[in-house]
Amino acid sequence: MQRTLHLIRQRFGLLLAGLLVCAMATPAWADPVEEAKRLFEQYIELEKNGDPSLMNLYSETASIKIYKAHKDGSRIRESVPLEQYKEMLRSKLAASQHYVYSEISYSIFENTVKIKAKRIKPNAGKKDEAYSHLMTVEPAGEAGDWCITKETATVEAE
Repeated sequence: MQRTLHLIRQRFGLLLAGLLVCAMATPAWADPVEEAKRLFEQYIELEKNGDPSLMNLYSETASIKIYKAHKDGSRIRESVPLEQYKEMLRSKLAASQHYVYSEISYSIFENTVKIKAKRIKPNAGKKDEAYSHLMTVEPAGEAGDWCITKETATVEAE
């Protein structure tokens, strides 16, 4: 009887230890909105500092859609290959062009978080231009690191 009790206590102890290890090993992305906020804040900071490591926040398979806003009010939508979009970002970073973001909202959809924001391009001496900016972020890859998997941006037509 005592041996049985000893085995039960021993197994219960092992089970409890296993549960504790699992609880401690809960991934950092357990709260998807917090992870999305962290990623978006990092995005804003890297953009503001002109840091090209901003490109590392994108999934290798990210889908990019751009709306080109024309002065007549029309908008033309196009899909842009990720590498081309990264080149656009690099040139904006090199030119120290950054945006101010407001009205930021986060919504969970299945295993992703959609980030919606108003992206404002400050114009010295002129009226600021505001465009909508949408991102979908989610854990990806073997490590499950959060990254940008979709982005829809509005830019000025040149």
